[in-house]
Amino acid sequence: MEGINWCLQIFPRGRYDGDYIACYLKRETSVSHQVKFKLACLNLDGSSLTEWISCDGTCFTKNETNGSDTFVERNAVFVDKRMKYLPNGTLTVDCRIARNKIYSSLCKVFVRTRIEVCWQSISEQIEEFSCLESKSIVVPSASLEKPILKVNVSLGEATCCDENLVVEIFSENHEQRKFSTCKVFLLDAAGSKLKCGKSDIWFDKGKIDQKWIFPLIFTKWDLMAKKDLYLPGDILTLQFECSSSLGISNEVTENIDFVVLSDGGSVSTRDGVGESSALEDLGSLLRENILCDVNLQTRTKTFPAHKAILSARSPVFKAMFTNDLKEKTTNHVDVKDFDDETVRRLLSYIYTNTVENLQWKTAFQLYVAADKYSVKSLKKKCAYLLEENLDLDNVCECLELADTHKDEYLKNSVQDFVLRHDKDVIGSIEWNDLEIGNSRLTSETMGRVYKKAKWF
Repeated sequence: MEGINWCLQIFPRGRYDGDYIACYLKRETSVSHQVKFKLACLNLDGSSLTEWISCDGTCFTKNETNGSDTFVERNAVFVDKRMKYLPNGTLTVDCRIARNKIYSSLCKVFVRTRIEVCWQSISEQIEEFSCLESKSIVVPSASLEKPILKVNVSLGEATCCDENLVVEIFSENHEQRKFSTCKVFLLDAAGSKLKCGKSDIWFDKGKIDQKWIFPLIFTKWDLMAKKDLYLPGDILTLQFECSSSLGISNEVTENIDFVVLSDGGSVSTRDGVGESSALEDLGSLLRENILCDVNLQTRTKTFPAHKAILSARSPVFKAMFTNDLKEKTTNHVDVKDFDDETVRRLLSYIYTNTVENLQWKTAFQLYVAADKYSVKSLKKKCAYLLEENLDLDNVCECLELADTHKDEYLKNSVQDFVLRHDKDVIGSIEWNDLEIGNSRLTSETMGRVYKKAKWF
């Protein structure tokens, strides 16, 4: 809609209901218009994560807002389904606006708002731990003069003969900060890290000297019982990893695709804007086999492709075609270790940067192909789908996949799933088969389960 400025407002802490994120559309120009619009959160693949919030026949005056006070549950976004809603720490909202009468134009606008974050990691030694009453720690900022947080470690109330180790977080002069996260790790004598506590902190505007308290997963006597490992020389070493958001860093309109529709509904472009994208054109080169100069051969099918495009997207293909390897001279690449569908999807992603209708099994095979040819963004998308769809039937297969391909992030996620469902996973037929084939991996995972049991 030409001549109209719109603003999408998101309230992460809610506006009237603190259990929900609120989202509103605001018109900033002076001319009044009646429109219909709808809002939804999007998944990494572009699909909707929430039910569309629809508003029809809304008449906006200048600076008027309309939308939803209960757009999406905060707990779902920040806790229960964080990986779905916040991949790479990014929340994506789709807002679609149209005039009520005539769709005179189609316009896609991509806008990114980046939140500035400062972070710091420090290790702190607490000497004479056996006599500990209280220890104060300042977490400095690498970018600000003032500290990120002030932390106090002390012993809480005694329960029988156990004394819980408690972390208190204080915030002073926090005008710049909106939200902070503090993770606490225990460092053992070998320098290995054990996660033992985390707190998410929302700062209340106008309040000063706020304090948050959370217990760590162990007691003083847990540590004293293993003092050679955790208290060498009667010294407890904790590592604090803290980050704080400082509000909006920048807001950028990254791309606008604008197409004008004639009365008959046919499409015309304005000054060349709105024509097919480069990725769409590359996709047509693949689909129509135009000017192909290399073939990828599976056991049953040949896939024509282009050396330049493969090289631009994959360093492995680039090495094949720029070094003195047989693929350079024969114009033939053997991909017989993958089935036709996997190679088709791999090429489709290389040319169009999209992957559609992925199921667990196809994502599994595509992950292997993406790793082999070092298409890192595709590998990441596949890993995300695998992680989000773990169950008791596939967890062992996924654990071995992550270990084989040295994907520590995916491996840790799968092992966390085993920790949460250890009674169902360990002892299953799939686990027994994995134990026979890869005892090192099952022993490593069992070690994490054992540590969990010891602390709890």
